[in-house]
This record gives sequence, structure tokens and C-alpha cells, in this order.
Amino acid sequence: MLLDGLWHLTSTVAGDVWEPRRRFEAVCRGRGEERPAPCADHGCGVYARTHRLPATYVTTGPRAAVGLVALWGRVIEHEHGYRAQFAYPVALREPTLESERGPVRELAQRYGVALI
Repeated sequence: MLLDGLWHLTSTVAGDVWEPRRRFEAVCRGRGEERPAPCADHGCGVYARTHRLPATYVTTGPRAAVGLVALWGRVIEHEHGYRAQFAYPVALREPTLESERGPVRELAQRYGVALI
């Protein structure tokens, strides 16, 4: 997402902004109160997959970034990945199309992560 002329990582579901060089903390906003995420009885938390998504599933273009993320705090394992309380990107995959590389390179530099 472009904010004030700078690219930011954001949640694809909730729209939360991940601030550069700061951990992201998921919060459960279900049931009319805020509580630590993830909850066992609710779908909240930072989602991460253990396997690469099929190419047809991944959104392409400068508004999508794919990469590796570190998860910690409360973590719940699921069949295809995890939901976690805390997260921060470790690396971003460099797009194959030259026209999409600029925003992802800027993100990697701002967040202090590797390009892979």
C-alpha cells in the first residue's frame, strides 16, 4: 500500500499496516472486545502458510509482496500453516517482471529485509 508516497506492507485481509522495523501484533476484535490473538475459537491472528501457494492464487502486481515471515508469541498450527500473535517479515521474493520490482525493492530496504 502506498501511504504518504512510501510503500508499506499491509494485511491482505484486515488492512492493518505493518510499520517498518517494528513487530506487528495481531489483536482479536471479535466478540465485542479486544484480546490477544490468535484465539482458538476465532479466526484472528497473523496468517502464514507452510507451503508456497499455487501461482494462480497469488495476486500479482506492485500491490502484492510474497516472502518469508517470522512468527512468535502465541502460535496456533493449522493444516496449511499458522496463525500467530507477533510477526515480522524476514525476506521478500523479488518479482520476475521488471515493472514490479521497484516497489518490492523499496519495501525490502525500508523494512530491512533480504530480497530472495
